[in-house]
Amino acid sequence: MLAPQTRFDGSLVGRRVTVRGSDAVDEQFLVSGRSLDGRTGYLVLIPLRVRTDARSTQSAAPVLPVVRGWTAGPDGTDLTPPVASGAAQ
Repeated sequence: MLAPQTRFDGSLVGRRVTVRGSDAVDEQFLVSGRSLDGRTGYLVLIPLRVRTDARSTQSAAPVLPVVRGWTAGPDGTDLTPPVASGAAQ
């Protein structure tokens, strides 16, 4: 979709992609200063370790940050939207 170290100009917004891998929920992190419905809070992101095929020459699996939702507080207990169970694509 977008080559590493290239500028994102917004032309890909809304384009659907499929990525398979494993999420690392225990490694979530917060991005502060994000608004939702007039309230300021945090985006909750988790790393998705992308599955590569056996022919890959990369030394480590690529990591894709995935926005899980928004939360008002730094504890992340009121995630909007609520986290769905099961596999995500």
